[in-house]
Amino acid sequence: MIDLHCHLDGSITLDIAKQLAALQNIELPAKSDDALLKKLSVPETCESLNDFLQCFGLPLRLLQTKEGIAEAVKLVQENCKSQGIIYLEIRFAPQLHQINGLTQEEVILAALDGLKQSDLHTNLILCCMRSDHNKEENLETVQLAKKYLVKDEGVVAIDLAGAEGLFKTADFEEEFSLARELGVPFTIHA
Repeated sequence: MIDLHCHLDGSITLDIAKQLAALQNIELPAKSDDALLKKLSVPETCESLNDFLQCFGLPLRLLQTKEGIAEAVKLVQENCKSQGIIYLEIRFAPQLHQINGLTQEEVILAALDGLKQSDLHTNLILCCMRSDHNKEENLETVQLAKKYLVKDEGVVAIDLAGAEGLFKTADFEEEFSLARELGVPFTIHA
């Protein structure tokens, strides 16, 4: 099996969340496994992509340090490997991992470090985010994708993720024109 659409923050299982919290000395917002699992899961009442995107708060909180990001990449790879996955593409938005002061480049380097800690054949896709106030961050993501671009076993492309209904794809023409100019492959959630 292969997985071409694995979101790092969306792949934080109950066990991975506990390991990341312990590694970073983060207190989890729920004491019981059931309550924690609810915080990590999309509720049955989810009616839209926008509702769905609200479920990433806790996983993102666990992905704000170099150690947490590297460990998460490794653990997600190992979890996928245990399920019989033989090839994996992990996507994430470096700009969402800067709350504690990391730069986008430091985030990418941490993810690349985590990539090396597993023997599962894995590549990284860097996501630009749909918003009306982050063009500079998106352009930086594209530039960094070019800097770290490889054919395999590293950064291989960029993506556009986020609330499609709120921010139309055409608004991100500049980011993808730059990607074409730099020769960075891309995909777009649409």
